[in-house]
Amino acid sequence: MIPNLPTIGIRFDATKAYGSDCWAVFWRIMDPATMKHALLYEGDSAASLMHSESVFIIAVQSQNASVITGIKADLSASPQFKNVAAEPMFVEGQDCVAEPLPEAGKIDSAGNLVGEAFASRSGLGRVRREKEDAPDETAEASAPMERKGPASQRTQDLPDVLTLEELETVLEERFSTPKGGFWYYLTPDELCDVVERYETVFQAHWTQDSCGLSEDMVYVNLFQKGSSGKSVQFTGLFAYPSVQDAHNDCAHEGMDPRALGLTGRIVQNFARSNSNDADDAWYTEYYAAGKLDAAGLWKKVVARRAKFGTRSAKTGKNWWQFWK
Repeated sequence: MIPNLPTIGIRFDATKAYGSDCWAVFWRIMDPATMKHALLYEGDSAASLMHSESVFIIAVQSQNASVITGIKADLSASPQFKNVAAEPMFVEGQDCVAEPLPEAGKIDSAGNLVGEAFASRSGLGRVRREKEDAPDETAEASAPMERKGPASQRTQDLPDVLTLEELETVLEERFSTPKGGFWYYLTPDELCDVVERYETVFQAHWTQDSCGLSEDMVYVNLFQKGSSGKSVQFTGLFAYPSVQDAHNDCAHEGMDPRALGLTGRIVQNFARSNSNDADDAWYTEYYAAGKLDAAGLWKKVVARRAKFGTRSAKTGKNWWQFWK
């Protein structure tokens, strides 16, 4: 932390809340738009690291002292915070600066949470979803775009497959790109083609959650029909916190922004990110509610594009070849 800046540390009883759960409590009370240019930090207190207490701290620094006094006043008046607060509830000034707290993002001039902000962004995304009366992704588009298949040459004549391993072989052969990093990439239109082609073999699921990259990430998983266990997961159709965060992540992961269909901070394509394992309980709790077919996936895509004001990342018939 920066010495001599107005600083407050919010202390949470780590036996009651920890990490992103603490941030969710914080963001239910505090609006990032009221904390412009603030710097955020998080972590275990020094005493916790010495095993003499169990406290998680969220710290805020701002050149505007009224931001700090406002945070203290609002949290002090909150029953929700009091229910999970440690004793004492706050550590201030240089006493807080002395705590060993890593950075947890910052609030930019527009009131957005930017930078490396994993637990803080996850908590903020959770709170924003709680406040949505009718999420865009479940709304019917007023004028749905017609989906015409195949979406590209890459989804023509997709071969028969019977297992996830065989599917991944096909995807790697058809959708890898020379400069796309270690993942492979599909437009939403192409992913709909894949889901439709293999709908008798694999079950598609759409879920949304917040994570370190985005407050509102979309995941599409393909499970073997009628089972949990391993799945192939795609991420896409989401917004990075800022254009700079988008390009920083691409550089870190070795991804070509064009392969993502990156427009500003919006990712228009899907990237195959990893394989997930889901036992029966996790499958039922997290994935089962999001079952859909190709038509249902397309409705989600149309609504999501409407939210971002985009249509398609395609730039021509052989759009994926433009960097070869």
